[in-house]
Amino acid sequence: MSRSAREGTTAFRREDARQNLSGTLRKKDAEEIAEIYRRIARARLCSIPGRRSGTTGLTKIPRVCSDSHKPNSVTAVTIGDVCGIGPEVTFRALTRFPEERFLLFGPKTALETAVERYGRLARNIALRPVGDCSSGLFECGRVEAAAGRASFEAVAAAARSVLDGEAEALVTAPISKAAWEAAGIKDPGHTELLGRLSKAQPVMAFFGRDASGTPWRIALLTIHSPLRRVPELVEKERLVRTLEIVVKEMRDRFGFVTPRLAVLGLNPHAGEKGRIGSEEKEILEPVLGECRNRWRNVIIEGPLPADTAFTERVRRRFDLVVGMYHDQVLPVFKAVTGGTGVNVTLGLPFLRVSPDHGTAFDIAGKGEADESSMVSAIEWAVEFSERRRR
Repeated sequence: MSRSAREGTTAFRREDARQNLSGTLRKKDAEEIAEIYRRIARARLCSIPGRRSGTTGLTKIPRVCSDSHKPNSVTAVTIGDVCGIGPEVTFRALTRFPEERFLLFGPKTALETAVERYGRLARNIALRPVGDCSSGLFECGRVEAAAGRASFEAVAAAARSVLDGEAEALVTAPISKAAWEAAGIKDPGHTELLGRLSKAQPVMAFFGRDASGTPWRIALLTIHSPLRRVPELVEKERLVRTLEIVVKEMRDRFGFVTPRLAVLGLNPHAGEKGRIGSEEKEILEPVLGECRNRWRNVIIEGPLPADTAFTERVRRRFDLVVGMYHDQVLPVFKAVTGGTGVNVTLGLPFLRVSPDHGTAFDIAGKGEADESSMVSAIEWAVEFSERRRR
């Protein structure tokens, strides 16, 4: 079979499996889908983003598997806020990976309750209770300070397991920032907590695919900042540090030889040469010029107008787009990836991935949650961990 045929077959199988992941999990469905993933594990090609000469697609790295394949990586996973859909999507997603190994972190009672509700876990999943919380204290669909504290402690423990070498990657289910705040936690969210624990200054990024299978990758200059503060955060040191992290990760972790980056402007129409704001002319243009001179084998264009950067004609020229703030890029990304995108934290000493959605309190406990994004997050973590070991 030709290379293109193999890739097409693998893509078809993966998409076919994805379409079977939504909806309420039934035992028969779980068995059928598990078998699909066992076949994929034996025959698939890892979809590791990278550059192919003369293309803008993916570099497919052959994965040597057989029926005797043994798992060679461990992934730490947290169940998220117990009042949200985290436990549901986590337990459902984990059933799709019978050949991988996981450490599952969460409150003791919540883990036990989830096991009772969603079925006994396989031997490849080890429970790691962190603290305890009586399920009677919480109601699904509510912001609870105690649930926030429990999810915070689970993330901290899971991160330590990766930093200590017990696991190679971290996948985090959704937490409630409001619950963390109610619990008196100073870290606004996952990204800031993981940066503090690992003494790093991480960059928030999002990876996914649109309906045609085309990869989308974006990164943010600022993270969870009020819009009124964004202009003051667009400064040289932050921009240089962000680009350094993006370039290093694109090369070392994701396999790009010559990364092609687009950097968006802050103001409408990228400032129109200073007529609509000065940040582009005074900060972005000089810094990007310095970076082009510094990295001869990195293509950097910008500042580009955000309203045209995501058109097909422009976007296909780049491997990753750097946006200035959250809502400049996330609405477009989530619209085109259809809920299967993932949040990837760049700049940490380990890989951290999470589903691209929140706690969804409105449907928590109703059995209506779609685990597709959590499945995608685990796929990315497992494949990147295995690529790193090769």
